[in-house]
Amino acid sequence: MDDETTKKELFSKSSESLQISIINQISGELGFQKLVNDLAVMNSTLISNLTKDVLPSLERINSAASEIAKSVTQIHFNYEDQLMQIFNSMNLMSKAVTSNFAATRIVTDLLSSFEPFREFYDRVHADNQTAEAFNSISWPISPSIPDELRQRVRNFVSNGRGRYASQSILGYFRKNDHQNLYRMVESWEGNPLFARRRMKIIRDALNQHVKGKYTTSVPALIPQTEGILREYVHQSGLNLQSIREVYETAIGNTDDYLITDWIVARTLLFHLQNNTYAFTDFDTELTRSVGRRRTTRHTILHGIDVNYAREINSLRAFILLDSLNALTRSDN
Repeated sequence: MDDETTKKELFSKSSESLQISIINQISGELGFQKLVNDLAVMNSTLISNLTKDVLPSLERINSAASEIAKSVTQIHFNYEDQLMQIFNSMNLMSKAVTSNFAATRIVTDLLSSFEPFREFYDRVHADNQTAEAFNSISWPISPSIPDELRQRVRNFVSNGRGRYASQSILGYFRKNDHQNLYRMVESWEGNPLFARRRMKIIRDALNQHVKGKYTTSVPALIPQTEGILREYVHQSGLNLQSIREVYETAIGNTDDYLITDWIVARTLLFHLQNNTYAFTDFDTELTRSVGRRRTTRHTILHGIDVNYAREINSLRAFILLDSLNALTRSDN
């Protein structure tokens, strides 16, 4: 059974449970509480399976539940207002989630005191904390970084153990002979911006990375980020010169993204601004010892930083490309 079928069945079961609750259990306080509980279960299912391909399922559930509510004529008057509040809230949440992160954040704040949506509110705020945690240790977030790893990083950072957070990311992509890293790179196939010739460079860099030869993997990967960004804006008919104009235009306003992509866009933008393309004065860098010079695109490719050949810099370059793949695919 494929993932799409599984997700549809999950939502179907959630919707069915909600319908049964409304029709058979609404006559008393116990019934109303069960309805609230069922909504919470449905909401939890939504969160655990939240991807763009299931968002339409949420809308269908809301629509079906609203139709059922209209057909129920013998609702105890003590719960009529609360029931309407539930369905209005569900409709509001559906519109927000299928709109963008800014709308989602506003709605979750409004509904934070309403128990069935509390878990969603907590998720949105946890994503904020996760983004801040990754930014603080100079890592972008990409779709290939799973939720459990994101949570582990957030916990390490909140406990002042940022170094362990970075090690956990490195370990995840290093384990089982770099299986997760190979899988991530393979997922870029099909994106026209990762064309055959570019993928040849990336695969060569991957082979060097797994062998620990970061002197060649890093300078091979770093230019690909700029190349993909420039090609992306060029395809939109824009003629931009500075790399800052290019990446800010390509990414745009992070609050305009769906909640599923917002955290990727936000940490990608932060990383490009403050790390990859951060301003570096070469004269200033040359006054520092070799081991203390900044590692940026400019210092690496202009030969200022000769201490860049580390696993962390190589893997970060792969994660950046994974983020770009997610945000530039034509099916997004």
